[in-house]
Amino acid sequence: SHDKQAVIAAFKDKMEQGEPIPLMIGQIASVLNLTLLVSAYRKQGLSNGDISSELKIHVFRVKKASELLAASSEETIKRLLLNLADLDKNIKTGKIDEKIGINNFILNLIK
Repeated sequence: SHDKQAVIAAFKDKMEQGEPIPLMIGQIASVLNLTLLVSAYRKQGLSNGDISSELKIHVFRVKKASELLAASSEETIKRLLLNLADLDKNIKTGKIDEKIGINNFILNLIK
């Protein structure tokens, strides 16, 4: 969702449930990757249904990825994915605390 309140609420909920931060990073990366993939298929003229069939995923996920793409740009999605990769690397190498890192990422995401 591009709704800032919903992003904050979902993030807060996952943190309160004790969801591992590396898992959250993976989930966010998965959504961003799917969005870029949907963008590539869109450029080929495929519909949500066609993309769903091609990728063998539920059409709802394709629709949500399409909505994210419509609410931002492909360049923004790519930038977020690169930032997320940097965050993951910095957490794994001990350059940044995972809670501080994910909080900063989410704050940058919603600004």
